[in-house]
Amino acid sequence: MATAPLPPESPFDRLPLRGCDFFTHAFDEILRKGGKGGHIACLFIELDHAPDVPSLRKLLVDLPTLYPFPILTAQLKKPSFFSLPIWMPANNPRPLQLHLWSQTGSPGALAAHGADRFSDLQTKLDDVINTSLPQHEDGWENVRFDLVEKADGTCVFVFSWSHLIMDGIGAEFFLLELNRLLGGGKSEPVPAFDLTDLNDPRGWGDLWKTAKVIPTFFDKVMKKPFEALGSTKLSAGRAHFQIITLTEVQSARGRTSQR
Repeated sequence: MATAPLPPESPFDRLPLRGCDFFTHAFDEILRKGGKGGHIACLFIELDHAPDVPSLRKLLVDLPTLYPFPILTAQLKKPSFFSLPIWMPANNPRPLQLHLWSQTGSPGALAAHGADRFSDLQTKLDDVINTSLPQHEDGWENVRFDLVEKADGTCVFVFSWSHLIMDGIGAEFFLLELNRLLGGGKSEPVPAFDLTDLNDPRGWGDLWKTAKVIPTFFDKVMKKPFEALGSTKLSAGRAHFQIITLTEVQSARGRTSQR
């Protein structure tokens, strides 16, 4: 299935960081210095069959230039020595990565497109979430796509993105737009992020009064004795996740307990 031509979009010029973004950026740096892959979020989508790989690849090639979402091309920069960092278009945007994987015993629908073989599904998905998004001097890799074919012929589409730029709701909107474009782009576009509210007219004094609540709260918390369950030092290691599918009875029990 061929994709429809994408309408040209005006590239974004700059995207200021919100107050909480500075904390997120600091957290990302701490993770990277500790040997981890940064503050990366992942979405897993179960597919009952393999998608049209050539169309998907073509769409990912066209997206950064014809439909320049900030998450695809944004790089954290400082316009001047004394200014705060902001998101700006990268000088050299990296191509979007699509990695194909095919489990041993699967029908091999992705084999013709160059998929790499693997044996254990859980290990492979763990590998995906533990693969960092590289940061280069002239451009960051903010997103990555992995298509994993399972032994039963179904697939898992994994969208990994830098959580510094977009939250989970924004990621869902982005994937909805990808699905629309793969379907021919005939329906109404998914609403884009509204940048009009980023022009905050408040001065630095008012902004500091708003932000001062957070460090004041943490100062009070730190004065109280408490113990953390985790280690006091950040250590390198692999992240791991497990999928637990609830039965109808367990789901009903959970819904009842939330009331």
